[in-house]
Amino acid sequence: MEYLSLNYATLSNVLSAYPTIQDDKLEQVLDDYKKEELNEIEAYMADSQKEYEEKADLLPLNYNP
Repeated sequence: MEYLSLNYATLSNVLSAYPTIQDDKLEQVLDDYKKEELNEIEAYMADSQKEYEEKADLLPLNYNP
């Protein structure tokens, strides 16, 4: 999440340096960026969960590490 916060802050700073961009457009760009980043994180988490489940299926039922 630190990565997301850093990128969001950087993008916010860059876009706020241009006063010609209206506030509503800036907010829309930032919202779109957050949604895109969250979608990537959710996709990664879903892939990780699927990989975990596939590996768990390979273990014997009485497996004790």
